[in-house]
Amino acid sequence: MAEISQLSAEQRQFPAKVEGSLALKRANESEYNRLKQEDGRLKGESNAIEAKRPSVKSLCTGTVPQAQLAAAQARCKAAQDPFSRRVDAYNREINRVKAAYAAVDAKENNRVAQAKQLQARQEQITQRLAALQAALKVAQRSACTTECQGKSAEAAAQCLQRCFDGAGNITATVEQHQRPPFSATQQRTPEQAIEEYKKSGRANPGPNTLRTNPVPPPPTSSR
Repeated sequence: MAEISQLSAEQRQFPAKVEGSLALKRANESEYNRLKQEDGRLKGESNAIEAKRPSVKSLCTGTVPQAQLAAAQARCKAAQDPFSRRVDAYNREINRVKAAYAAVDAKENNRVAQAKQLQARQEQITQRLAALQAALKVAQRSACTTECQGKSAEAAAQCLQRCFDGAGNITATVEQHQRPPFSATQQRTPEQAIEEYKKSGRANPGPNTLRTNPVPPPPTSSR
């Protein structure tokens, strides 16, 4: 009974841990979605930069007469400097988003690992409680039926019935311990929450969904 009480106390903490894991999963999904939106914005910026690149390149490549070199270099610099700053700003942003994504992905990987451990522990407790329940039932019936020996037939029958009724009460008590209670304010039953927990899997979107890459530096003058 002491082990049953200890395991039941541990199991009563399971629903709160399940809800905590699911809440963290939802938070990670929200962060994934936010980063995905940022990635889409940066993809648009990457396209805009690449659309601008040919005009900058045209001003910074080719040959001109020596007399026109200074003016050509000035035109190149006037186009190249803001383009370069835009490229640098973009690359800083994409690196920031990738770092943020790696951080949330690490959190989700850790959550999934802990969730698997929690689920395994819950199954272990359930199996152990079932074994203890069976052993306790056998022990109680054995002790009780021994006390019924020597009684008259009617008294022995009533005594044995009480033995089996008592074992049934133990079964009900242990099964009640095995059902982790939720507070009255929670909408879902423990079964619904645990079923969602088992089916939840990883937060979406999964790893490697960011497809935007840093862009190369601007062209340099070859005049």
